[in-house]
Amino acid sequence: MTTETLQEVDVELRNRYMGWRKRIKKQLSNMAKTITESKAKFKDGQRNGNIDWEDYYTAESAKINFRHLHIAYCEFRGKTREQIERPAEGNEPREDTIRELVQSFTMEVYK
Repeated sequence: MTTETLQEVDVELRNRYMGWRKRIKKQLSNMAKTITESKAKFKDGQRNGNIDWEDYYTAESAKINFRHLHIAYCEFRGKTREQIERPAEGNEPREDTIRELVQSFTMEVYK
C-alpha cells in the first residue's frame, strides 16, 4: 500500500470512529434523560398516591442498560475498569453483556 492509500484508510477509519462515538454518546444521553424522567414520574406518583410501577421498571431497566453501555464504551476507548467504576461487592456488572457490546463496537468501527 502506498502512503496515500494508508492516509485514506486512516481518514476513513477516523470518520467511522467519530460517527460511532457521536452515536453512542447520544444514546447514553437519551438513556440518562429516560432515567431522569421516569424517576421523576414515579416519585410524583408516590407523592400523589397514584403509583405507576411501569415508570419504576422503565427507570431501573434504563439504569442497568446505561451502566453496561457506559462501561463497554469506556473500555473500548481504552479505560481500565478501575477508572470507570468500583462496584460494591455483589453489584458487579454482567461481563457477558459488556463483552458483547465491545465486540459489536469493534465490528462496527473496524468493519
